[in-house]
Amino acid sequence: MMPCSCRLVVCMLLGLGSLLAGGLSLSCPPACQCYDTSKVFCSEERMREIPAGLPGNATHLFFVETALSSIHSGDLGPSTTLTKLVFLNNDIQELEAGAFLGLPSLVELEVSGNYLPAVSPGVLVGLPSLSKLSLGNNAIRSLQPGLFAATYRLQDLCLARNKIEVLPPCIFRPLRRLQTLDLSQNVLVELPAGLLAPLTALRLLKLSDNLLAQVPPGTFGALGRLVELRLDGNHLQELPADTFAGLRALQRLQLQHNALASLAPDIFAGLPNLTVLSLEGNHLAALPATLFAGTPRLLQLSLARNQLERLPQGLPSCWLGCPSSLPCCWTTTAWPACPRGSLMPMRSWHAWGWLTTPGPVTATCPISWAGCRALLNPSPMHKPPAPAPLPSRDGPYWRSPKDSCSAPEHPVSPKRRAGRGCWGRMLRSSAPTATLRAL
Repeated sequence: MMPCSCRLVVCMLLGLGSLLAGGLSLSCPPACQCYDTSKVFCSEERMREIPAGLPGNATHLFFVETALSSIHSGDLGPSTTLTKLVFLNNDIQELEAGAFLGLPSLVELEVSGNYLPAVSPGVLVGLPSLSKLSLGNNAIRSLQPGLFAATYRLQDLCLARNKIEVLPPCIFRPLRRLQTLDLSQNVLVELPAGLLAPLTALRLLKLSDNLLAQVPPGTFGALGRLVELRLDGNHLQELPADTFAGLRALQRLQLQHNALASLAPDIFAGLPNLTVLSLEGNHLAALPATLFAGTPRLLQLSLARNQLERLPQGLPSCWLGCPSSLPCCWTTTAWPACPRGSLMPMRSWHAWGWLTTPGPVTATCPISWAGCRALLNPSPMHKPPAPAPLPSRDGPYWRSPKDSCSAPEHPVSPKRRAGRGCWGRMLRSSAPTATLRAL
């Protein structure tokens, strides 16, 4: 049975929390609860078949944690009012062809948390209004061609947390209105050529946690409206230079936890709207100098858990994405020694609050350059303060060659910043001092 807390959440979602007893339907199966004459919630662990007597005017129908093992054609009966149908955490292993016939107004269908090994093409026939379909968290190993032939209005498709190994090249051809596609947490080893070409309206694509070792050239070329792409948690070792060509609307790109050892210098060149990029947990040992030249709006960048020894020369001074209201430090992890020029401030600092505020201040950029953290401890007495504790499981990798570096009274020009390893070498000595450490 579902825990009480889960039941409460489901009831709130159904809009039942504030209903009066008078809102209960007089015609409702014993194992179900019917509210507001249009919402039906059935949760009975001994329920093995769809109960008779469901309200004919129901708009929302939920079956949660029952013993249902199959849905047959005619089980639900015809209904012109039903818009949402959910089978959540049941024992369903079979959906018979035509199981949802007679539901012309159905907009949302979810059959998730069950044991479905496959879905036959005839299952989705007769659903002309369907726009959201979730078949996640089942045991589906493959999708048959023609499965989505009758669901041309579909906008949101979830196939996550299954066991899908391969996809037919034409499986998504009818889905020209699709905006969200979730294929994460499957066992996909490849993406067939042309698989995504019909999905010109797609805005979110999730391919996380599969077994992808490569991405064929042109795979994403037709996705000009794509806003977010998730490729994290795969086995990618390299990416063709034109992998992301044509994705001019892309804002978020997740590539963390792969096996990337290098990146083409212009791989991100065609992503002018990119704001979030994660490359954490790869095998990167070096970055091309022009890697981020085509990403002027980049705000968040993670390079943690790589093998970087240095950053591209001049990268901090030309970076345009970091908000001027925050101090920014450019660092990476796993350095035996912090290279000269690797830790630099950005933009103008003279207006920063920590110049007049006592106490420790964490001076880190929102761009996560691998957990190397600089702590600035301004001293109103112009004396170097005691080092602040810096919590870290790995301990400090590097310490500034000087115990204290002076903070500036006035802005320092980008030209003067370039190539400096310690802030004290480029700042006025008459300003308040600050202790600097890096982890």
